[in-house]
Amino acid sequence: MQIIIVCECKSKSKSDYHYIKATIDKNYDLRGKNIKLSPIYLEGKGDWNKKERRINYYRCKYKSTGETKVVFCLDYDDPKKTKNNIAKNKEIEKYCRQKDYELVWFNGNIEQVFLGRDIKKSEKVKEAEKFLSSRQIETLDMNKLSINKITLETKGSNLFVILNKLIGHTKRKN
Repeated sequence: MQIIIVCECKSKSKSDYHYIKATIDKNYDLRGKNIKLSPIYLEGKGDWNKKERRINYYRCKYKSTGETKVVFCLDYDDPKKTKNNIAKNKEIEKYCRQKDYELVWFNGNIEQVFLGRDIKKSEKVKEAEKFLSSRQIETLDMNKLSINKITLETKGSNLFVILNKLIGHTKRKN
């Protein structure tokens, strides 16, 4: 199976994908499962519906070897900060339902979930690299990634819920 992971970050930084890939590497043993991860970078949440051509390219490329699942991984973004966020989030949810894509939310954003704080845009790449190099994934509270329903009050993600559905239950490597 191919899992296309559509991330909100820029292709140059790959910062969001670093957190997601580190989580997969730590918690899932993909050896022998014939699972290919293919990242697609949105270049920002506003471009959530502009990567269909790229998704189809990866689907076609992998078609002869197996099935493909698409997972959008996006920041929920606090609607109190921008009123447009509620409408945009609902549009994205509808789009993913119509396309039969999985949707992973990070509430409020991926850095808050993985680092516990907001990060300036200019620091995102550096902080993601620091997260990887200092192996902060080892001390992350994995319960934060197992939220079934994302609400404004819940700081966390449904990443494990979706990955468990696609890959199977976690096999934590302690």
